[in-house]
Amino acid sequence: PKAPTAPTYDFIQCPETGECCNGLESSCDLRLNETLFAMVHNAMSTEEAGDDLGIIGVENFNHFFNLDKALTGGYRGINLDVCLCGDQMETTFCHGVCGFGERRPAQVFLEIMSFLAAHRTEIVVLVFQFSVGDPTLASLFEMMGNVDGMVDMMYVHQQDKPWPLLRDLHAKNLRIVAFYHDAKDDCPTEICQDKLHPYFNFTAETQFDFPDKTAIEDWDSSCKVTRGRGSSNDFFSVNNFVSPPDQNEAKKVNSRSFVQQRLDKCSEITGLIPNFIYVDFWSEGDLPEVVQQINMERASSQSQS
Repeated sequence: PKAPTAPTYDFIQCPETGECCNGLESSCDLRLNETLFAMVHNAMSTEEAGDDLGIIGVENFNHFFNLDKALTGGYRGINLDVCLCGDQMETTFCHGVCGFGERRPAQVFLEIMSFLAAHRTEIVVLVFQFSVGDPTLASLFEMMGNVDGMVDMMYVHQQDKPWPLLRDLHAKNLRIVAFYHDAKDDCPTEICQDKLHPYFNFTAETQFDFPDKTAIEDWDSSCKVTRGRGSSNDFFSVNNFVSPPDQNEAKKVNSRSFVQQRLDKCSEITGLIPNFIYVDFWSEGDLPEVVQQINMERASSQSQS
């Protein structure tokens, strides 16, 4: 059965005075690549936006609720598929085919900026997967440039530098970190200003094609790094969803006990520390709560070392 409302977990737990970074005072001491982020997989594909092909017994959408509610609910990572669609061949977000899961980038970016304006301690990671029609990085970045203040808030990583502390991103108001993958082109520095980072240059990622929970529980296979094997391993991305999307399976794999087990197993098998965990049906389960607990533990371990 459909969840009637989005979850109400209070992600932001900072004291009224003092520092705050992504909901916790202690997370300000973590570097970006030491932090765990709850990620919304295919965030443009929602029932709320009308994504239903009408196939009986099949949930074609990845989520019930739009990404603005996911941000409020504690998700700080947004994954979007970039497409080139329509008679005018416009850059848009879609899910596999034009017209399905389709959302206008301008509206999505305004929702993200509205959240960041209302929550000035929060830092968001965006991961763009280039998909249908071979859209360009330049066209996507141009749309970002049309949203007041967005490009100014985007962090640029210097290859020979460590990733910044969340404290520093907050202090400098560089609270958007953007990655991309599968684009057919590069974007010249004079256009994109190096603000769109090639995801698999920095990120090792697990397998992502699982028919059910049982397949994910084959840890040796499901935790295996299949993309980004030649990356710097600055980040480790763990996929935790089934295909096609299934609410009942999502309830199981998004639960506290399963998420903790998956993160532990994948870390043990790969020797990497998870940074991104992707889920479908973000409103099911306990992921933001698990993320906060893990980030508290990571910050505590650092302070004692």
